[in-house]
Amino acid sequence: MSASAGKARSALSMMSLIRTARLLLEPLDSACARALRDRIGDDDERTAWMQLCRTLAERPDLTSAWIVYCDGRALGTVALMLVDDTIGEIGFLVARPERGRGYAREAVAAVARHAFTAIGLHRLAGVTQSDNPAAAAVLERCGFRREGLMRGSHADGAVHRDCWLYARLATDQELVLVKTS
Repeated sequence: MSASAGKARSALSMMSLIRTARLLLEPLDSACARALRDRIGDDDERTAWMQLCRTLAERPDLTSAWIVYCDGRALGTVALMLVDDTIGEIGFLVARPERGRGYAREAVAAVARHAFTAIGLHRLAGVTQSDNPAAAAVLERCGFRREGLMRGSHADGAVHRDCWLYARLATDQELVLVKTS
């Protein structure tokens, strides 16, 4: 393992609370998982939640997740997966009743800041289904640039869906990331 891989994995394993102006992002544990699971209402959300749980179980050394809280309510989750020594992928889910209030943007921006500053990543990618403009807008508002269409890259049962690939670099200057405390 290279020194940068060791640093990234070590930082990922020592997850900490992340605070923004409105949100508290708490490292995922079983109690947090139950709090969010109870808020998940539809099949799409349950499928995304189960995929995250499987990923965390399969690759705990390369994946971390935070439950997003506002005023004590579990709103969603943000996950960070290491792809390579200095490359990560971010994913997020917000419970349907909490959407449209800027929580996803604030949480994704906070975890992106953490990924670049505390973990030392160089590149952070995000993938969203091509028919989900709200998720694409969250990534764009957080300074991610659309890099391309990944045709048929997401299997949803027997259906394969197209996804957009977004990314931002630690060296990108145009974004002022949400400040954390």
